[in-house]
Amino acid sequence: MKIQQVDIRLRAFLSMVLFLLAGLTFVACDKGDEPEPDNDDKALNGEFLNLMKDWYFWYDQIPDIDPMNYPTPVEVLEAIRYRPLDRWSYITTWKEFESYYLE
Repeated sequence: MKIQQVDIRLRAFLSMVLFLLAGLTFVACDKGDEPEPDNDDKALNGEFLNLMKDWYFWYDQIPDIDPMNYPTPVEVLEAIRYRPLDRWSYITTWKEFESYYLE
């Protein structure tokens, strides 16, 4: 008789723990929460410039600039853009992309 009581209590306790963990998991995974963007754009400027040196169509026309002299990657793009021919390069946010192409 005592073994059955312990078994029932243990099952009740484990069920309660699993229920609480599942509830916390669903509360923590709110779809509306988006990670905060990293506002250290100057640190991204160097990475962006290196990426453009690898993938930009007019990579051989990129001027020699110091990416740390620009506040954002958008301004780095404006500084390196090959003006006579490049009318298409731009930087956008994911939200702007979705609203234009997916909605």
